Amino acid sequence: MSQTQSRAPILLLDPEATQSKGISHLIYNIDSLQALSDSIATTFGPFGRDKLIIKDKDFVVSNDGAFILSSLKISHPIADLIRDVSITQDNVIGDGTTSVCLLTVNLLKNLKRLILKKMDIKFIIKTLLEIEKKSLDFIENYEKTFGISSTKLDLIKGFDHFYHEKEEKISFDKEMKCDEDLDTDNLLVKRFRNNYTRLDEKSKTLLNIAFDCSRTALASKVLNRNSEFFSTLLLSALYSYSDKEIKKSVNHINYCLEPGGSISDSFLFEGVCFKKPFSYAGFERSPKLILNKKIALLDVELELNSEKDNMEIRINTSEEYSKVVEAEYKIFREKMDLILDAFGNDNGVIFSSMPIGDFATQYFSEKGVYCAGRVDMKILKKLETITGGRVIANLNYFMKNDNEKNEGIENSLGDLFKFEERRIGNNRYCFISTSPKVSFSCDKNIKNEMTVVLRGGSKKYLEEAQRSLNDAAKISSVVLISSGKVVIGAGAFEIQLSDYLRQKSIEDINSSTEKSTAMKKEVYECYAEALEFLPEQLANNAGYDGLEIIGLMKEKNKNNELYGIDLDSGKCYKEVKAVEPKESKINIVRNSIEAVCLTLKITETIKDRPTQKVD
Repeated sequence: MSQTQSRAPILLLDPEATQSKGISHLIYNIDSLQALSDSIATTFGPFGRDKLIIKDKDFVVSNDGAFILSSLKISHPIADLIRDVSITQDNVIGDGTTSVCLLTVNLLKNLKRLILKKMDIKFIIKTLLEIEKKSLDFIENYEKTFGISSTKLDLIKGFDHFYHEKEEKISFDKEMKCDEDLDTDNLLVKRFRNNYTRLDEKSKTLLNIAFDCSRTALASKVLNRNSEFFSTLLLSALYSYSDKEIKKSVNHINYCLEPGGSISDSFLFEGVCFKKPFSYAGFERSPKLILNKKIALLDVELELNSEKDNMEIRINTSEEYSKVVEAEYKIFREKMDLILDAFGNDNGVIFSSMPIGDFATQYFSEKGVYCAGRVDMKILKKLETITGGRVIANLNYFMKNDNEKNEGIENSLGDLFKFEERRIGNNRYCFISTSPKVSFSCDKNIKNEMTVVLRGGSKKYLEEAQRSLNDAAKISSVVLISSGKVVIGAGAFEIQLSDYLRQKSIEDINSSTEKSTAMKKEVYECYAEALEFLPEQLANNAGYDGLEIIGLMKEKNKNNELYGIDLDSGKCYKEVKAVEPKESKINIVRNSIEAVCLTLKITETIKDRPTQKVD
């Protein structure tokens, strides 16, 4: 017997581990993704339906592709990969989350027939990378090809059309003083409308494009009937930031949800708004409106607590007991007087992340100071940004040395422009306005905070509205950063790109004698069909024959014309009614092809034996 034949087999894996590989394994992965695509295909577009997802004892209702996928417990690793692509699209752009998933899965579905023909996987991946490059070139030259530019978008009416009769002449300057009768709700919107008329034509066009992109994104959400109203709120918020701050400004737009009323009762507040925390007896005597004072942000407990350590006090008379109690209250009053002295014995506002007891609440109320405890630390951090204050963790910080001025106290207290406590629905809320001196000053260390107060019929509806507004805010910021570079939506872009790729594949066949050129054409056709699936699904969800609509659009979009789908009539239109950021399409093309190439490269799956837990 030879040495080779006598050698024992080498085992690298656990005997209970499972392996699957080959073409059948790849086909299985592709087929598994089809169920993922089917789960969100019906949510696509303005006529997409919502999904009800039940998790434990709670549930959510949404038609946002990324949110639905992130809410599902997906066990298949390849499906989890596609979900990550959709979530990345949502984090970067805010829109196109369903599109990138549908495009990826349908491209793999179309490529399956080539894989079954035993076309080389490396060749398919190489051709896909070539398609990606040509698609990006098409997007880059989109404006020149179709005559669309940031200076020639006369078909987009946008904000200028929607508000041409709603201008409000209100003067605002850095030295503006607050009046008790000044309505701070939608104050920023009024300022935005007033300043809009003073902008040059280029800036107006940019805002109009951002307005239309936001309105297009909201058209497929629960806020579709109020898309113009909320697009204006978001633009008003973003407009107050500089060009360098716009990308991060989405994180400074907060949302306050209060069920009740109508969605049209929602408003934009320049500052921080939050639900009033629990307060002890005595808060009703606190002032509900404070103007141009100081605010203290604390991480200190202001409550009389029982001693935790064992101690014994021997008293013989009631007078001695009174002295002990009075001594305790005296020490506690001295602590509160430190804060009042920092206010200059004037009224102000105190917020603490820890409890403020009934005695402290009554004591501050008598001095004309508003106080509230158990405020979330995240809210205190936001209050730092709009008041210039700092969270203080020790009351000894307020102590002054003899005949010396403690400048650290003044630097730690915030400047309060306007504080108001008022009722919205069944709850009371605290409103802390951003001072015009702060938000429009040259001090870039102070960031502005915005709050959109949402009203509506139910909490679930408002949660979905918040997700929709957050996506629209991201889209608007992307447009403003990219100087208004957009493509035409409603399926027009996908049809034009698919025709462009088919034309390029034919040109390659005519200019080359290689046998592989015909094989390339098949890969091009797979990608073109995947692109056409998007407008087809738009039409199907609206109740029309998707294939018939696609045929009509191909006929109309000859000679570099742009015809989108009118989902209300089932016809094609040439007017610009839907625009999308160019950056969104670039990310969809890149992410979808990267995900497809990664899936095709996986030729083997090894599943190890699950680890047994030791009791």
